[in-house]
Amino acid sequence: SYLQTPAVTLALAAQGARYVGVSETSDLEQAQWRNMASQATWPLPDQDGDYRLHVFFADEAGNQSEPILINAYLDREAPEVGE
Repeated sequence: SYLQTPAVTLALAAQGARYVGVSETSDLEQAQWRNMASQATWPLPDQDGDYRLHVFFADEAGNQSEPILINAYLDREAPEVGE
């Protein structure tokens, strides 16, 4: 999806999940974990470009899902018009 602000809002749903983690890499250790909610906003670096977020879910026992990949493109520059 294309974004004009350096944050992505995720609609979340996973049966039995207690926590959600998001990372810019597939490394689960790098994920930032939060309590599960139906929606969450995650910040992106303040630089235009392509971003790939890896979203993980975990239950109360610590069992973790495979990641879901979210692609986002931050674009805050207007098109240039030629003469």
